[in-house]
Amino acid sequence: MRHTKEFSRPLNPYSRFFFGLWALVMLSIVGFRIADGPSYKAQVEEWHQNRVNSLKSENGWLNLAGLFWLNEGKNSLGRGSDFDVPFPVAGTPTALGSVDLQNGEVLFVPKANAAVTVDGKAITEPVRIFSAGSKPAVLATGSLRWVIIKRGDKYGIRLRDLESPFLKDFHAIDRYPVDENWVVKARLEKPETPRTIPILNVLGQTTPTPLVGTLVFEKGAKRIGWMPLAKRISCSFCLAMPPTRTIRMGPAGFYTRIKLALRD
Repeated sequence: MRHTKEFSRPLNPYSRFFFGLWALVMLSIVGFRIADGPSYKAQVEEWHQNRVNSLKSENGWLNLAGLFWLNEGKNSLGRGSDFDVPFPVAGTPTALGSVDLQNGEVLFVPKANAAVTVDGKAITEPVRIFSAGSKPAVLATGSLRWVIIKRGDKYGIRLRDLESPFLKDFHAIDRYPVDENWVVKARLEKPETPRTIPILNVLGQTTPTPLVGTLVFEKGAKRIGWMPLAKRISCSFCLAMPPTRTIRMGPAGFYTRIKLALRD
């Protein structure tokens, strides 16, 4: 059997042009993927870090230490169980003063020699800490911070502890890896007439909440709907329905914030 050697012939100009163009296209596709991937992931990582920072901040959720509903009239307040508003004990029980709720206004009357500040200033006289249309004052003693909140017709004290063990023990949030396959575009389907949906809070109170519309997108063979509840400048709180083939109201969902560009 004879073996012959074949020498490759040079590509003609048309072939060189074709393969050169093909190489440029492939490089551009790979380049875009490399550029877009880290950029998108970096945005998610930045959002996640901002979320962690928010949770750990002074107004974050990790330092919440209590919620105490007020009765109309005088409510004694102190560190210990012998008060109408029983703050956590630090050493020995300590009376801090009283909170007086009258017709939607709240007055704090400090106990003599109690180390309580209002908006960073030491006080010795009664001071109004809540009224309609005004920003609630922030009271503090030691590591504790508290403000008055109003929910429906109820008034309460939301307490924070800047030295909360939950804050100290927090390290990270378990989460799924970033999947760029879920970068999708949705269309907004507005209702023909204004709609509200009832939102139930942990207190059992129901609030009619305006519905902007339904954000709809397809993923595989499924049609998924997200319901923006409150119109914002660049984002909206959304109620996510479980994936179904048709949009329907589910018994439960979860909340998220999304980029939302609304055009009238």
